[in-house]
Amino acid sequence: MNEAGHNDTYLDHFLVCTRNAANPSDGLEPAQSCLGKGGIPVFPYYTLGGFLDIEEKGFPDNPDYTQSKSITIVLVVDNVDYYSKDPDDVRQLEWAKEWEEAMIAYLQEWEQDSSRSK
Repeated sequence: MNEAGHNDTYLDHFLVCTRNAANPSDGLEPAQSCLGKGGIPVFPYYTLGGFLDIEEKGFPDNPDYTQSKSITIVLVVDNVDYYSKDPDDVRQLEWAKEWEEAMIAYLQEWEQDSSRSK
């Protein structure tokens, strides 16, 4: 609970960080950085979608990211040299391909189950 008696939540963090993605501290309790794990900002207009009014021309001065209907998630899989003959690289590439195939199958199954996307 902060000094004003408010329990800061993930929604407060979301609101602070969508206003300033480069903020090294959100000023909440407990304080968290708005920066990604790599120390770079994750700008909301790159990761969130569906918040723009179709009738509006151009990008709004103060977009309402709370109205977003989609999110882009980037999962970084450990990359290896596709052409490498090194046994460790070959094994890691096989694991990465297996993971990608499993992820694609999972997402396709998820998409087919309409009850999950409501």
